[in-house]
Amino acid sequence: MNDTTQNGNWSLLSGYRGELMGAATLWIVLLHSTIWFSLFPFAYVKMTGYCGVDCFLLLSAVGLYFSWHNSDRNVPGFYRRRLLRIYPSYLIVVILRFFLENTGKRYVVLAAATLSFWILDDLSAWFVAAIMVLYLMSPLILRIMDSKYRKPGMCVLWAAALLAGWLMRRTPQNLFFVRIPSFLLGFSVGKRVYEKQTVTLRDKTVLAAAFLAGTVLMIICQRNLVQQYETLDWILRWYSVLLFEVPLLLIISAGAAKTAESLLNRILSFIGSISLEIYLLFEVFLRLFRETPLARLPFEYHGWVYSLIILCMTIAAGYAVHRIAVLAVKKR
Repeated sequence: MNDTTQNGNWSLLSGYRGELMGAATLWIVLLHSTIWFSLFPFAYVKMTGYCGVDCFLLLSAVGLYFSWHNSDRNVPGFYRRRLLRIYPSYLIVVILRFFLENTGKRYVVLAAATLSFWILDDLSAWFVAAIMVLYLMSPLILRIMDSKYRKPGMCVLWAAALLAGWLMRRTPQNLFFVRIPSFLLGFSVGKRVYEKQTVTLRDKTVLAAAFLAGTVLMIICQRNLVQQYETLDWILRWYSVLLFEVPLLLIISAGAAKTAESLLNRILSFIGSISLEIYLLFEVFLRLFRETPLARLPFEYHGWVYSLIILCMTIAAGYAVHRIAVLAVKKR
């Protein structure tokens, strides 16, 4: 790793972004897996796996900040690069699902247009539909970040995001709207990373307090201690992550810096490089093999063995889809 990724530097998040993407992906996979834990600390990690999506979006925004400031800031070119990274793999998976799951022609058309989430409430395709909208918003956000009205402009965006999340809280599209704040946070973090700012003592104090507060609030929510207060429960469930995701990512990246070039780093980085494909395929394979002998392993082995086998299959298929998508783009 280069010298910009030392401990105490925000650039850790860029230098080990691949490993962080891989860790976030495995966190999401754990949530959807058949692995269960009886001890609360481990069960807590699994139950909060949906926070991996927030971490993923934050890291995506950090990457977008770099991409924007290292290019000619041409909006059509910006959209083209994002589309070519996401869409080919997504379209391959949509077509695969048509043959493997008999999803139907109408679904394929809507899913291919990234509209199935918005029109059919299709949660299996929500992430790509959401990220496409966030990509559309990104040039506006980045221009606000670069303007003299950065602080008031971002405050308006944050207020609009939080209001939209509240208004849409009873709809399936809530999954998208509650993630916008994490995406916005990613641009602010991206600015610090891009400028190679140092994590000051003040930063560390604030981040430590935020991590502790966010973790405690999330535990309170996951233990159903405020379930009778619907609004408070909803706020803690979806927005506690805003407090602990940045310090968590810094902690993981600092750990990755200490194990640089290790096998674990290479595995996480590889998983991070095909994170989209893994995300799209893991639940597909879980559904495909749900009624097979593989899913009827003895109970004591079922969760771990079944999920690990499915994960290995997903990684292999995800890599194949990624390579086909890359080759298809290169041949254009």
